[in-house]
Amino acid sequence: MKITAEMVMGKIDNYLDEWIIGVRNGHSHTVDPDGKSLRVLVPQGAEFSGDEKESDLGNTLDLSRLDLKGKDLHFTLFKNVNMKGIDFTDCDLRFSQFISCDLRHTIFDNCDLSWAQIRDCNLLDSSFFNTDCYDITFVENETKAGVTGRNYIPQEQHPLKESVNFFGRPDPGKKTGKKINPFQLPGDNRPPHTAAYAFHQEYVREKYNLEDFVLW
Repeated sequence: MKITAEMVMGKIDNYLDEWIIGVRNGHSHTVDPDGKSLRVLVPQGAEFSGDEKESDLGNTLDLSRLDLKGKDLHFTLFKNVNMKGIDFTDCDLRFSQFISCDLRHTIFDNCDLSWAQIRDCNLLDSSFFNTDCYDITFVENETKAGVTGRNYIPQEQHPLKESVNFFGRPDPGKKTGKKINPFQLPGDNRPPHTAAYAFHQEYVREKYNLEDFVLW
């Protein structure tokens, strides 16, 4: 199935609206038989998942060669997707996940991939120039020098050799005081995963008036 850039951004912009319809349709009341508030799982981002590829048939979901420059895609999950040749230049990809995707010739230049995950992907000829890779999870990816995590890949041959905050990471320190929207904090002042998820849940609670539910 071929997906367009408009379809991608439409899903990202509306995934919470679609989720809340299911929550309200599935829960006519907000307490369970024991009198406790119902627990609902908040999705952390839009999801694009294809079927697992079989031998050489390739991925069933095709996002290849899309122009997504400068888009806000944080928390988005891509799994078993053909993403060959996508242009992600200047994108916000914090907390995003790329799992078992074809990322050959994909451009991540000047992106923010802080706290993202890239796992079991094909990264041949992909570009990460000036990409912020702070605390990224980066394992089992195919490169010209072998598979990361299985083979020793010297820095000069590593696909992230032109990124920042991967080989020499600054210490952001311990965050104290009042909680702040993590997506408004620059550089090293950004909080760890837990604070970002807490903010996301509070945002969803207020947007959809879910004070009677327990969110997790």
